[in-house]
Amino acid sequence: MFTVLALAEGVAPPTRNLETPAPDLLPGLVRGRGPPAALRPGPAAAVSTSFGFGGVNAALAFATPPLVPPEGVIDGLP
Repeated sequence: MFTVLALAEGVAPPTRNLETPAPDLLPGLVRGRGPPAALRPGPAAAVSTSFGFGGVNAALAFATPPLVPPEGVIDGLP
């Protein structure tokens, strides 16, 4: 739910329960505290993972629609 809302609102929320990122991570790769950061303009994608007990795991990938429809598509129709 949070992943879809973040894409819809165009923000990257901070990582939950992260106090201090490891110093060897690239700046901005993982966010600790603070307000949500704005995503760069254009299409965006995000992955939401869920790890369960007993090997019941799931991963969902979400993406915003492209800004320009693919060539040959008019008003959503091929």
